[in-house]
Amino acid sequence: MAVELLRKGHFGPIVSAVSVRRWADLAYIDKQRQLEARYHNYRYLPVPTREPDVPKRYIQDLITEQVLASQLGIDLDPATTQVFLCGNPKMIGLPEEYDGVERFPDPVGAVELLTKRGFTLDRRRAPGNIHYEEYW
Repeated sequence: MAVELLRKGHFGPIVSAVSVRRWADLAYIDKQRQLEARYHNYRYLPVPTREPDVPKRYIQDLITEQVLASQLGIDLDPATTQVFLCGNPKMIGLPEEYDGVERFPDPVGAVELLTKRGFTLDRRRAPGNIHYEEYW
């Protein structure tokens, strides 16, 4: 998705934050670094969760700790930002309906954190700015 946006001339910031267990699990890291070198608006943020040289944090932590703003100068503003999530259903954290009421699951997922900041899920009849694909 990011390559296609860049190829078509998207000029706004693009951040690819990728969470893996180990540094060795990062596929295409060389390609990601090449994209960063070629496009000033592209940033790659690898987030390993099981390495001794890196504090353990997840995608949700990037949102709550405002890492994108503090480290990359990018504000997650629902008026100007589209978020694409792909991965573990617990990381995504889609709401489920219970007795006609949508509730978020435990642990807190990225969708819940983003909706609290004014983002909305992209749905068939109600376009939003959170797009997702559960990996399994």
